[in-house]
Amino acid sequence: MDTFLIFNLIGNISLWLLIIALIVTAFFYYNYRLKKENLEQKEQYRLDVDLIRTMLNMVSDCVILLDESGKILRVNKKLEEYYGRSADKIVGKNYQRFHTDFDYEEHKSNMRLNFDLGSTYTLPVKYYMPDRSVIPFSVEIHRFVFSEKVYYGIVARDEKNLQEREAYIEEQASKLVEIEHIARMGYWELNHQSKEIVWSRELYHILGYEINTVKPNLDILFKMVHPADQERVTKAFLDAFQNQETVDIHHRIITTKNEVVDVLIRIRHTFSSKNEHLSTIGIVQNITEEKELRDNLDFQSQFSKAVVDNSDMLVLTTDENNNILEVNPFIEELTGQSREVLIGQPAEAIFGRVAQRRTNKDRNYRKPLALRDKEGRIRWIYWNTRELPYFDNRRVCVSVGLDVSEGVEYRNKFEYLAYHEPITGLASRLKLRQVLSRYFAKNAGKPGKHMALLNISLTNYHEINDLYGYEVGDQVVKQVCEQLSDRVGHYGLLARHSDDLVVLFLPNRNAREKIEPICIEIIECLNEPCVVEGMTFTIGGQIGIAKYPENAQNKEDLQRFADAAMNCARLDTSIDYYFFDDKLRRKMVDDKMMYRKNYKK
Repeated sequence: MDTFLIFNLIGNISLWLLIIALIVTAFFYYNYRLKKENLEQKEQYRLDVDLIRTMLNMVSDCVILLDESGKILRVNKKLEEYYGRSADKIVGKNYQRFHTDFDYEEHKSNMRLNFDLGSTYTLPVKYYMPDRSVIPFSVEIHRFVFSEKVYYGIVARDEKNLQEREAYIEEQASKLVEIEHIARMGYWELNHQSKEIVWSRELYHILGYEINTVKPNLDILFKMVHPADQERVTKAFLDAFQNQETVDIHHRIITTKNEVVDVLIRIRHTFSSKNEHLSTIGIVQNITEEKELRDNLDFQSQFSKAVVDNSDMLVLTTDENNNILEVNPFIEELTGQSREVLIGQPAEAIFGRVAQRRTNKDRNYRKPLALRDKEGRIRWIYWNTRELPYFDNRRVCVSVGLDVSEGVEYRNKFEYLAYHEPITGLASRLKLRQVLSRYFAKNAGKPGKHMALLNISLTNYHEINDLYGYEVGDQVVKQVCEQLSDRVGHYGLLARHSDDLVVLFLPNRNAREKIEPICIEIIECLNEPCVVEGMTFTIGGQIGIAKYPENAQNKEDLQRFADAAMNCARLDTSIDYYFFDDKLRRKMVDDKMMYRKNYKK
């Protein structure tokens, strides 16, 4: 019975402990979820604030946000420009610090009436600038409630600028009429929604009518077409209206004064975002006097100029003395000098080799040439040049350059990544192979040429990786390689060949008495402790040395012999470095024969 009570008591205690554990777990989970939701809400609030700030700064008018007491809560960049101070010196102050003729008591009742009806309140306000000038503003006041608090949003539009813009538009419209008259170019526009057609003033003149003496319609245009051109013009207009095509056509018309006039008509269509046909515009130009010139030169001249002026290529023209005759706008933009300044200057002073005196042969540069731009940066330009005949039996040279700076930068970045080991920054295995290949290609068999290759083993690298992880191992290797680079990097090329192998290439150095001090310096560096994440490591190492031409006649044997010497140093703990010798060569030959013998079995 006592045993039963004891077990029952234990069971009840366990049940209560389980219930308590569940309650505690639920409590902590609830707190975790609550904190996470608060963080998400704060982040969303921050994003909303940033979005509102960005949208306010996009508005071209002045925007102010006030609370119910008139304290400024936020302003946009446009208001800062007018007020002449930054937002941090405006926010928190009362709106009355703006010098205006606004009287709240005068407008209070009307404002409340508008706000009660749910509309905005609009009024004119004069703003007095620090220089005593007055700017008229059209002000809209919006009232809104958020979280039971009242806020006022004020949008102020500069009426002076608006008037200036309207005056400017009127001035430009007047100039446009004058330009149309000078260019003898008129237009007509057909609105497909209202079916109305309008003519410009100049079109009346081209057709021989007094302004507004006839009602504009397309039938008049068709009747005036020369009989010999009517079939071609009819087809062009049908293509324009039935197929909604763009049409350019040159034909003749007979005006009301019985004059034959050559005109160029361009028909264009405008469409809405829903692809609805909104209008058709026809531009009519009197080209009677320019017909011969247009037929011979206009197309080529305009096309060539458009290509040169709008191209992202450099186009340079020089005379026989290499003085600049012409440049395109891209050269002006790149050099920061105007066309007027550049013309007549010696081309060599700006463009270097590309402008040197040329023979009669055309020349393409295989490599991009450097050009310093207006900011002092080096731009890489790939040039093609041609010498062309010019009038008066002179010859000019036209050079076309393509800016390939971005490609050169990417190539340099890729070359750096290919030729450098990413963790240590030392030369990569690919770079080492390239240097060795070039050395042997240039110096193999030449008397007086010698070099040495040092294979440096990082003994404890894999052990550190296994015990502490690759990240710690990489940090240790990085520190060790930085020390090696500082102490022995100036002797030659230092490269990381593999995980635990660093190679030092020593050109023009193979005497033992010159190599041994370097080996001692390397061993001291490898035995120096490194501190990573509060832990001290010593990576240690051994060195194998092979020399050219004493030990090997090609790069493959040199690397193989240096590796064999390094393995001998690793097996013999009493030495730190080993020079490849005949004894080791015989051992390698014996081992090779034994391997082949066992392999055949």
